[in-house]
Amino acid sequence: MEYQVYQKNSNARFRERETSKEGIKGYVEREKEKKEHTVSREVMHLKSGKGEIAVGVNRKGEVTLVISSDKEGELKEDRKEVHMDTAKHHKLKGGHFYTNTHKEQKSALVYKEKVEKQPALLMKRMKQALKEKENEPAKEVVPFFPQTEQGVEEEKRWKKEEQYLEKNLEKTREKLQKMMKKLQLEEEGIQFLLVKEEELEKKEGEGEEDTKS
Repeated sequence: MEYQVYQKNSNARFRERETSKEGIKGYVEREKEKKEHTVSREVMHLKSGKGEIAVGVNRKGEVTLVISSDKEGELKEDRKEVHMDTAKHHKLKGGHFYTNTHKEQKSALVYKEKVEKQPALLMKRMKQALKEKENEPAKEVVPFFPQTEQGVEEEKRWKKEEQYLEKNLEKTREKLQKMMKKLQLEEEGIQFLLVKEEELEKKEGEGEEDTKS
């Protein structure tokens, strides 16, 4: 059964949502990112009944994937977003992960990687990391990333969801590459303007010196 039919039958875990124009859902940027104009732009947003997965890219060629939970109750805000200025960095076998510092297992999760990595590799690394370090929001939103050993039937149950996410990450990778070109052009434009401004200031300074002499 195709995933689209699966979605129509209301059994599917994920639905695509319009991407945000104000950063990545569940990701609170560092002040340094804002100052250096390296804030990520969201290019994929999937919503489920349990939470959300959002992916973005910045001009440095970094992919940021965020898993956040909609679960009510204890640590609701920590489950919803990661505050990067105070986040804890976890260097795991699967890559670089970040959580809020208070009760890390219940925190939303951020994963950072380079844009050129293949979606299958990203999925593999996330699975490795979540085997190494348990995370409740990830378990709720993406239960097919095994944090414990799964039975055959359970693996089959989530296979469609996993394939759908990988397919979306592949589409996202194409968007990321286009976005990177756009961001690089913007960066070149900014650098060009800065050089021109510097040249103009230099000429004005030379003009003032000529006037004095």
